[in-house]
Amino acid sequence: MQYRWKLLILFVIISILPILVMRTVGVRVLRNIGHTFVKQSRQYLSQDVETRVKILLDNYSLVLWAGREKIETALAFQAAEASRWLNAPPTTIGRVHFREDFRKPATHGIQLETAWIQRDGVSGQPEKQMRVSYGDPVFYLPDNQASGSFMAGALGFSGMTETYQKIQRLLAKNQILWQHTALENGLCVTYPGQSLILPGFDPRKMEWFQKAQETGRLTWTSPHSDPISGEMVLTVSMPIKGTNGEWAGVAAIELVADAFFNKAMLSENLPHSTLALLVRLVPREKNTGTGVAIIASNAMKRAGDQAWRYSETPRWLSSEDKEQWQVVLQDLERGADGMRRMRFDGKDSLWAYAPIHTACFLVFILPYDEVLRPAQVAEAYVTDLTADLLMITRIGLGILVLVLVILASAFSRTVTRPIKILERAAQRLAHGDFSARVNFHSKDEFGRMGQVFNLVGPRLQEHYHMQRSLNLAMEVQQNLLPKNPPVVPGLDIAGASIYCDETGGDYYDFLSADHDGTGKVAVVVGDVTGHGVSSALLMTTARAFIRQRYPMAGPLHQIVADVNRQLADDVEDSGRFMTFFLLEVDRKQARMDWVAAGHDAAILYDLNQDAFEMLAGKGLPLGVDRMAVYATSGRSIASGEIIVIGTDGIWETCDPSGDMFGKAAMREVIRRNARHPAAGIAKAVIDAVEAFRADGAREDDVTLVVIKVEDGLSPEQEK
Repeated sequence: MQYRWKLLILFVIISILPILVMRTVGVRVLRNIGHTFVKQSRQYLSQDVETRVKILLDNYSLVLWAGREKIETALAFQAAEASRWLNAPPTTIGRVHFREDFRKPATHGIQLETAWIQRDGVSGQPEKQMRVSYGDPVFYLPDNQASGSFMAGALGFSGMTETYQKIQRLLAKNQILWQHTALENGLCVTYPGQSLILPGFDPRKMEWFQKAQETGRLTWTSPHSDPISGEMVLTVSMPIKGTNGEWAGVAAIELVADAFFNKAMLSENLPHSTLALLVRLVPREKNTGTGVAIIASNAMKRAGDQAWRYSETPRWLSSEDKEQWQVVLQDLERGADGMRRMRFDGKDSLWAYAPIHTACFLVFILPYDEVLRPAQVAEAYVTDLTADLLMITRIGLGILVLVLVILASAFSRTVTRPIKILERAAQRLAHGDFSARVNFHSKDEFGRMGQVFNLVGPRLQEHYHMQRSLNLAMEVQQNLLPKNPPVVPGLDIAGASIYCDETGGDYYDFLSADHDGTGKVAVVVGDVTGHGVSSALLMTTARAFIRQRYPMAGPLHQIVADVNRQLADDVEDSGRFMTFFLLEVDRKQARMDWVAAGHDAAILYDLNQDAFEMLAGKGLPLGVDRMAVYATSGRSIASGEIIVIGTDGIWETCDPSGDMFGKAAMREVIRRNARHPAAGIAKAVIDAVEAFRADGAREDDVTLVVIKVEDGLSPEQEK
């Protein structure tokens, strides 16, 4: 009988049976403990949590109510002051600084200080800063508008600085982000002053301006992202009255949503498993009734996590308990609060909800599994009931350990001795001693294990030397690829190469011709047939030839022909060859020229025209015919054009079903990511190919170079 069967039968007898007996007794005791605990604590825990949640819900609603009234009072004061200054005779009370002045603050006497914005989503601490002025607001006009026609309004609002400062002190800087005063002609004043207003910004197109104009009264927006700071904000706005009481503009205050909703009050008083939601009633599309849209959520899964997650796109709240959900909907439509037990995400949960003064509702959802967890008050009782089980377990384990020690001693000579011999030999092998051997004479598994072990050393030695050679070849080849793309004014260049083995035949390089003042840069992409060490050697040879020949005089087609002759002398009879694409960009003349030696056409995408063009050329691959003739092609280049040169490993990549990625998919990836930098476009293409390949094997090398033509390509032409 084999050793594994002997040991298996032995340890089943001495281990499994005692464990099964103890498990049966233990499960019975634990079941009694669990039933008793749940029976005594369920009612107490349920009532306690429901009471605390109800009290917190009521208090939180009152806090939001008071906070809104304070904010609306401050906004009414701002609007009244704006109306007063607007209707007063124009005079210079304060200084008037436009957006351009804040870009040179020292010249215009503007004092800037650091303001923290965009808080961390978990800790709530500020993580980004910018420079603003709390002494001067910024005035800005619609694009292409002269400041002269707006100066009267600007002078009138120059005295608003003190008003803004009073409101800042009233609401605190951590709650208020921006204060706007905008007129119907497009003139807008923002406090605190800064220079980061986005080009093309027009307050009349903002939701807070249009809602105040349409309704003619104070309005609130839903949470949305502030484009300057990245903060999630709430904006409250109201109309400004003109000379005759007519509508003249809008006053607005943008508030940091997290500060307004006082998230710390919830996290400090609710269980960490509670899901807190801010929701509102929204009519569904196609007259399908009223839905409950989630504005923000706070999943307090751990202590200290106080982050609200805001949603600018609708997410709907519902429950699997349809009848109970309809009752909740009716309560919300009537503006009533309530507390119900129904399912959420498949879990039995406690729902508590109440209206708040922001025309929204606050909803707390607590899983009953968390609510009914054992309380600390039952800990002593559970300890007493489990003491007997622990005692039985200790006795059983002691007997089991004693038996195992006796049996282990009896079998140590026949079992542990071969294991120790194998252990010592394995340690020698692990430290690089491939001559390690064991000498077992038994005919059981240990004898066969020794025979197998004695074969491992020589084979590991062979694999070790081969792997070292491959690693060295991979390191050498990787070092031949460019470390960084060239820095060329007006051009954004990036390249990438991924080999399917340790070494490969794909190759790309950047060559500079700036030594003669021509301002040219060349890009080389090559693809050797096959892959592996032989392809890597041919790629290395071609790289040396082109680097030697390119700096010399001569047109591109002559350079490629010379490299072909040198390479053909080495490989013409071997049947191996290399496709080759040489592209030269003259940034000063805004032109590019190229030669394609059997290589697929490069892809040119014009972002402005949303059009593709194939940069093809005629010529045999390098190494096929030493007398081959090549032709140079060329065209002008312009800002917004993207040139992508790749190898067939991209579009010939297959998914698990055998379908190829294709050039159409590659062009679509280029179009979707055309506004990204060159490195981003290259990464997007490679990521798309890898995602398409899925779990399939990589069968060919993947190489591509991306050249993105940017503004300012040809300074000489601009002059």
